[in-house]
Amino acid sequence: MKTLLLALLFPFLIGSTTTTTNEVEHDLIGVWHDQFNNESVQITRNNNFDVQFTRVSGYNLKSKGLILTSHEGLIEVERYYPQKETYTLRYVFSPSKETLVITKPNSKEAWVFTRYN
Repeated sequence: MKTLLLALLFPFLIGSTTTTTNEVEHDLIGVWHDQFNNESVQITRNNNFDVQFTRVSGYNLKSKGLILTSHEGLIEVERYYPQKETYTLRYVFSPSKETLVITKPNSKEAWVFTRYN
């Protein structure tokens, strides 16, 4: 009986696991500051293990959303503020992982963030 129950539940247990945790590079998590544009971005995991970001300039909210995946220098973003939009950005870390460069959406410009401790 236990074997039958496990056989029936196994596909549901595997299908219900969250894959987002494994798909976003851990080094992205943290608070980052871009002194050139006077902007900061906070990248965190929420209670559902989704990776969310909030970018501000001073006290003004600039954008907010989710990082869906990151690998091989690409970040897939679902932004829901100021408008809902999905796009892919390029990123690269310095060797020390203390500097992060991310391309701006629909632009040839980039943010140069340093890790804020």
